[in-house]
Amino acid sequence: MSINHVVLTGKCAEPGPKLTYNATSAKPECRLTLIVEDGKGDGGFSLYVPTFVYGNGAEAVASEVDAGDIIAVDGRLSWKSTPKKDGSKLGLCVSTFGVEVLVKAEVPVSVTADLEPPPESESTTEPLVKVRRPRVPKLAQQPWPRGLVSEN
Repeated sequence: MSINHVVLTGKCAEPGPKLTYNATSAKPECRLTLIVEDGKGDGGFSLYVPTFVYGNGAEAVASEVDAGDIIAVDGRLSWKSTPKKDGSKLGLCVSTFGVEVLVKAEVPVSVTADLEPPPESESTTEPLVKVRRPRVPKLAQQPWPRGLVSEN
């Protein structure tokens, strides 16, 4: 049984997901950077987490996720020793089991669209953005056994 499991929620960084295909197996691979913010005010900081999606899910993520979207990532921590352009190695990253878009980034609306009245047939009572909660594994829903977490 592996306990290497992470669930992160954050914003997809610029330039958004990048879809490539493995040279040897021709399987799709999608890379994106997840911005996870921690802390409040001046004491807060942003953590940039390299995230990889493999297989059929990679193509779906590349087509559905845009830069600025708030997403939930379900996966595992892994180590990438791929050299970067500056000669350093990538290091710690997340290999995902699934990615879910929670909130789409706002799309700029043209000025003419603001001047036109909304069509009569559309219902204005539904919210424009539906927010879904990320799936949390059952292990995370269980309270931690005493002794594993310090109670300071």
